Amino acid sequence: MRVPVLTVIVCTYNRAPFLQLCLESVAAQIANDDDFNVIVVDNNSSDGTAQVVDAFVKKYDNFTYLFEPAQGLSHARNAGYKAAQTDFVAYLDDDATASSGWVGAILDAFANVKPQPLAVGGLIVPWYESAPPSWFTDDFEARKWGNHAQFLPASKARYGFAGGNLALNRSLLAQLGGFSTSHGMVGGQIRMGEETDLFHRIAAQNKERLAQAFWYEPRMKINHWTPVRNFLPAYRLQRARASGQAAAVIEGSTWGAARQILFAIKVVLTLPVAALKATVPKTAWMKARFSLAYVAGYLS
Repeated sequence: MRVPVLTVIVCTYNRAPFLQLCLESVAAQIANDDDFNVIVVDNNSSDGTAQVVDAFVKKYDNFTYLFEPAQGLSHARNAGYKAAQTDFVAYLDDDATASSGWVGAILDAFANVKPQPLAVGGLIVPWYESAPPSWFTDDFEARKWGNHAQFLPASKARYGFAGGNLALNRSLLAQLGGFSTSHGMVGGQIRMGEETDLFHRIAAQNKERLAQAFWYEPRMKINHWTPVRNFLPAYRLQRARASGQAAAVIEGSTWGAARQILFAIKVVLTLPVAALKATVPKTAWMKARFSLAYVAGYLS
């Protein structure tokens, strides 16, 4: 029996039906079960989450259930990496399904990419509850850094990857104290910025290798649930504003505020041209609204 080198961490809160699909996708990985463990962190769920996980724990030797009473995604993520005993940890959202080669792509990146990445992130494709409105574009939900595997450029590296499809060196997480509990979702409360904060801290300690720190691997693909709620402009504006507020705390500089003001001016000035070029002009208008909400949150 091989010693596992990766622990997949799934943090969950009251999403039992989605969790079932998520864990099925993890159990169906092409990778050998001996290569990875799975920890499901139950963050105070009141539905049938524990029963869903128990069925997998009984069926698969590499699945473990962990209860984390402190409410909040960052608390759950931190509990997961602290319980892991492998060199690397990977985070997968509970409302996502991983492609069959997801684990294999992560293991391959850490084993064969030189220099060894500090973090590996993958492709996120939206999985819609229903057909989105005409103005909606996949860009609002998808996360990708091109079509080919590559290190993120140094100029963009400190923004890193989305936490729902992310793998890291566990010792690095421990060294930095994990995810900041001042950021991230807490139950149904919208708070943002936990991944950005983490990547800013990693970048600050690894300036000399920033251009070769974070590896993007499109084979590390997940389908992420997008409910009809995400089509509501009011909801997206709320998320954009929360992201801006988190960014202001993380960056905390006068130059940051000045840069946001300049960005807002650019959005306003280029909106007419963008609308004329867009296939659906309302899409350009919506993108501008979300960008301005982010700036408003940053400056608030």
